[in-house]
Amino acid sequence: MRLIVTALTFLIGLFLILLGIAYLVQPDTVAAGVGLRPLDNQGFSTLRGDVFAFFTITGFCTVWGAWQRKGDLLLVPAIVMILVILGRIVSLAMDGTYDGFLVPVLAEAVIAGIVLWARILLPHHHLDEVGD
Repeated sequence: MRLIVTALTFLIGLFLILLGIAYLVQPDTVAAGVGLRPLDNQGFSTLRGDVFAFFTITGFCTVWGAWQRKGDLLLVPAIVMILVILGRIVSLAMDGTYDGFLVPVLAEAVIAGIVLWARILLPHHHLDEVGD
């Protein structure tokens, strides 16, 4: 079971890295798929800088944690996905829903769940020891 969860975690990380690279090289195409449209060069810069970095570092921590069997690294992507879900809930409360709202929320919840499951299965420090 640990091998399957570790492999899934690794694949999730690769997907996130590839998504980050897609925002770097084709920001307008990828962003359009999630309802974003850069208005000018500042928008392209934000997609290529911020969104690329977000997905790439999240994916890198996921891949590295799975590859090295270090559950502590998996806290980063898990917390990131939980914060994304929190942001979506705030957006739901402030802006309302849209067609397909649950799809990304469920995807992020599944990612967070698998990554947290891998963290539990892989060697890690207890939370009170993290940072020591």
